[in-house]
Amino acid sequence: MSSSEEEDIVVTEVEDEANDATLSLDLEASYSSEQHLVIDARLGREKLDLVGKIAVRQLCSEGGWNHTMPELILD
Repeated sequence: MSSSEEEDIVVTEVEDEANDATLSLDLEASYSSEQHLVIDARLGREKLDLVGKIAVRQLCSEGGWNHTMPELILD
């Protein structure tokens, strides 16, 4: 897995060499396009596109992820 630096790429992959516990999820963007996001909950910094950030924030605020990804930093 490699990290993508391009902000216009919908698929974002982040690798943590110290801990390879990656989580994947499918998100529907506001423009009705399904997005696949691969992030590492323990990396401490994310490389999510803006739409992905909004969707992840919404899931977290609804209590869907707080218990599974306590170390995810969105800001």
